[in-house]
Amino acid sequence: MKKLFGLILAVLLLAGAAFAISDLNEAPYLQSRYAKTNCDAQFSMADAMDLLAVDENASGINELIIEINSNLSALEGYADSGDKANYNSQAVATNASIGSLNAQIRNAIRTDMKGMANREKRVQLQQQHQANRTEFVECRKNSNLSFVLARVNSYGNIISAWVNKIQKYGDRNMDVAGMNQVIADAQTQVIAPLQSAYDSGDYNAAKDAVKTHCLYDGCDSGNFHFSARIEIAKMNAFMYAVQTAAGDFNMSAEWQQGIDSINAASEALNGINGAKYTEETRASVWDSIKACGETLRTMVQNMKGKGSDSE
Repeated sequence: MKKLFGLILAVLLLAGAAFAISDLNEAPYLQSRYAKTNCDAQFSMADAMDLLAVDENASGINELIIEINSNLSALEGYADSGDKANYNSQAVATNASIGSLNAQIRNAIRTDMKGMANREKRVQLQQQHQANRTEFVECRKNSNLSFVLARVNSYGNIISAWVNKIQKYGDRNMDVAGMNQVIADAQTQVIAPLQSAYDSGDYNAAKDAVKTHCLYDGCDSGNFHFSARIEIAKMNAFMYAVQTAAGDFNMSAEWQQGIDSINAASEALNGINGAKYTEETRASVWDSIKACGETLRTMVQNMKGKGSDSE
């Protein structure tokens, strides 16, 4: 029993927060994001170079091309190093530069390419733009697929880490069936569809998959809410692990209070049905999880104190 109390107390130190194991290697995600941004940039710069070839008055956009290439170089460095904070900041600057370039291209075409005398040039630019767009679509297809693969690998790492952790709980003779079911559901409902989308090589399937299959809370719909699910299953396992002891120490009422809290969390999560959290729905789930954790923490501490008094 002392070993069990020690295990529960150690884990409860994190019970009030999402006890999800995260993939600390941000590089694959950032590299896939960089690939998308690079597609956007190359598309815009290709249009700019085509414009420069026929419009000497548009030479001012050279400065923006240089700026974008500089931003891309910095962005790629942050992606490769997994520096998410600096990447996000640099991405804002890079996207702003691309937007400015697109605006200047449109303005130059409106002002410099107007009139019948420039009709042939406008037709040429339109044809070149369509060719550039074809390359852009292919580029984005590959970048979307790389993002799906990064997500599959990241989620797989998280699940594998939890499988190892659950095994340790099982080694303590705890009932881990609930946690194992969460793992199985995550694999079939989230990871398998993402893997299928990647294996298909289909651009649209990949784009749709990342919007509708999120392990946590990142999709408009189709969120698995793994942190809450695994936490609920874990706390439920802990509660039933101490059920007999709770009766022995006259704490059955406290035990039922903890069970009621975790059941309330489960009911609230089921009601969300894969939608994104709102401030209210997040609180309805996590406040109940935290309440169960605090009840269990107090119970175990009191049991240990009473056990010491009787020794």
